[in-house]
Amino acid sequence: MEKVDKQINALILKFLDKMGNEGLTIAFIEGLLYDWHLFPDRHHLMNVNIRYLVNKHYIEPKSNHPILDDAMKFRITPKGKALLKKEFIDANIDLEI
Repeated sequence: MEKVDKQINALILKFLDKMGNEGLTIAFIEGLLYDWHLFPDRHHLMNVNIRYLVNKHYIEPKSNHPILDDAMKFRITPKGKALLKKEFIDANIDLEI
């Protein structure tokens, strides 16, 4: 995984951790990344970063709808929170950002 993707993965987890149970949409996450001067293609963001974090059970959709879309909200899981606390490491998440 590219270094920028590792940074984006970490930032998504940090954003969702700050939001608590409310969660964030893809569009809102994208806007927050823009503030960090990171401009991922939406397709890449959804199919690489979000999908990776969901598949690793670090984040989860707030609904049970099987298809990822722009309006779907995501929230951090207990496993994602444990990763942020450095209880374990994932080579594809750069927590030093």
